[in-house]
Amino acid sequence: MGFMDWFKSKPTAAPKKRRYEAAHPSRVAGGFSLGGELDIMERLKGDLKGLIKHSRQQSENNDYIKAFHAMCKRHIVGPKNIRLQSRARKNGDWKGPLDQIANAEIEFHWKEWCKRQNCSIDGKMDWQLLCELGLTSTARDGNVMYRKFQGAQFGKYGYQLQVLEIDHLDFELNQTLNNGGKIVMGVELNSFDRVVNYHMFRDHPGNYGPGHSRERIVVPADKILHVFRPERPGQILGVPWSYTALRRLNMLNGYETAALTNARAGASKMGFIEPGEEDDGAIDPDDADEMETTESGAIVEDLEPGTVERLNPGEKFTGFDPAYPNGEIETFIKVMLRGAAAGLGVSYHGLANDLSGANFSTLRQGTNEERDEWRMLQGWLANDLHDQVAADVLRMSILTGNINLPFSKFDQFNVREWKGRGWQAVNPAQEASAHERNLQNKLTSPQDVVAESGQDLDEIYEKFELASEMAATHKLFLPFEKPNESGEKKQSKD
Repeated sequence: MGFMDWFKSKPTAAPKKRRYEAAHPSRVAGGFSLGGELDIMERLKGDLKGLIKHSRQQSENNDYIKAFHAMCKRHIVGPKNIRLQSRARKNGDWKGPLDQIANAEIEFHWKEWCKRQNCSIDGKMDWQLLCELGLTSTARDGNVMYRKFQGAQFGKYGYQLQVLEIDHLDFELNQTLNNGGKIVMGVELNSFDRVVNYHMFRDHPGNYGPGHSRERIVVPADKILHVFRPERPGQILGVPWSYTALRRLNMLNGYETAALTNARAGASKMGFIEPGEEDDGAIDPDDADEMETTESGAIVEDLEPGTVERLNPGEKFTGFDPAYPNGEIETFIKVMLRGAAAGLGVSYHGLANDLSGANFSTLRQGTNEERDEWRMLQGWLANDLHDQVAADVLRMSILTGNINLPFSKFDQFNVREWKGRGWQAVNPAQEASAHERNLQNKLTSPQDVVAESGQDLDEIYEKFELASEMAATHKLFLPFEKPNESGEKKQSKD
């Protein structure tokens, strides 16, 4: 066979198949497993307890996690909570005028129920505190539960709540039921995966005080408000919101602690005392008992800042002067915090309380992005918690006679909107000019403009009327009012 014949008979390599490189770990780009095909609840069976423990540990010891939880309370619940605005219309006609009298009565009794003696089972927390505590638990643990108590013995409105940590749920209970349902981590589902019962411990399982028991009870789903944010279909328990940032912030916290310790050590000018040639280093046993030693038995001498001590003859001092931390630490911390802030869904300057290097454009862009996220979370909390509680309060207010409305028309009155807190514009003057132009061109409404700042137009007009009345009593004129020819005030048209 000639040379050309041998070349022609050589088998050709099969063409490489196209595939997603990111789907396959490699020696260079490793660090992920191929276990993502597991059902979300199967993953949580093994990971949720560890995630919660890690999150709680960091919330107790990490300044940045504590700052994140404070940001959640400040921007989602807000200083005045998410406010209810009843929107019932006369005769139940969605095109009809608002029923002002019924709406005012509903809003009044909602505010009354929000007082601590009416809303919480222990009489210690008002609705504002119940929401703040529940939101912190949800951000830290991924879940929180409110247990409903209804009846004449539960306050003026016959409806009160008890806030519970997710620890009350029996995570270890997993069963397949004969009726086609199942119990997954203490949550009982029917054949359509609708939650029907919660299998819970009567007392917190971490309570080891007198009278503690591990008694388990079954609470119907309609008596529990389980608040969490699912991230995958089929998810019935939430995860801590900081789960992607936990390890990074934990390592950063340890890094900062080590750098701080090193800085303090460097400022104290530590060192070692070596005995001289004629000194065998022996210490009088009577003196040794009172000396501090390390784990290896070496004797420790304390050197306080500003102290100069004369050494014994023959002893030599070897200084220990750590140069770290140096100028690179600030840049490194910023890089780490930017990644953590991205995982938490907040801006870096908000999490780190650092406005250095921020200009107007970048600050405005980052702030607007973050505020959109807060608005989404406000809407989630209003739908998942506030709306359900408000419907129960309205129902019980009518049944107990506190609100004089026919229960047969409950659906007509069970209509409301929620207004979360707003924020001042990054550039108030520019924003005000834009709103003025949009109002003149009828591209927005006064209600929408006021809603951006988290206020209510009705309340603003009421305050204007009250201010006018007070000014008239003192014979004064407000800036938006002018006296007419007779000396009486009139509304300005300017």
